[in-house]
Amino acid sequence: VATGVLDGSTYSNFDYNMAHIPAHARVHIGAGTFYSLGRAAWGPKTGQTITGAGWDVTVLTFPSNINSITNDVQNRFVMVNPIDQSVTNVWVSDFTVEGNYTPGQTNTFDAVALWGGYNTVTRIHAHGLCSFTLNAAVYSESFGITISAPVGNQDPAYSRGNRIENCRIDGFTTDHA
Repeated sequence: VATGVLDGSTYSNFDYNMAHIPAHARVHIGAGTFYSLGRAAWGPKTGQTITGAGWDVTVLTFPSNINSITNDVQNRFVMVNPIDQSVTNVWVSDFTVEGNYTPGQTNTFDAVALWGGYNTVTRIHAHGLCSFTLNAAVYSESFGITISAPVGNQDPAYSRGNRIENCRIDGFTTDHA
């Protein structure tokens, strides 16, 4: 298990380190802006506590050239566990998620999504999220911050005890009413 400071100077380093932190670990992301491919590279694991140094002090964001890095332009999350897996007792708090939307891109940017029970998302500021699609037939919803049962198992028993509190979403943009 790594202790101390890990290199988060590039999205490759940040994502590699986050992907290799074990379940039930405590992660503190210090002050600064950290780039990540998010869902395409890593997701929270059961029992992890992931905290920042505060709103607008710790910022997680997509690289501005994300469309040239990955072709997965829909449903991009800065932080999400795999939708077919459940996590429990995850605590996420005290940072800003910057969607880094650039006009003209066709993307859907979301902040945090957890699938499972007894998870908490608190004191998250989500800014610059968006839902832009090629046409209305392929519209992709954007929820910003969400906690629910894993996809394919909508039984409420799998999403009990969740909390989202003291969060703010602003600067949302879309091409659909």
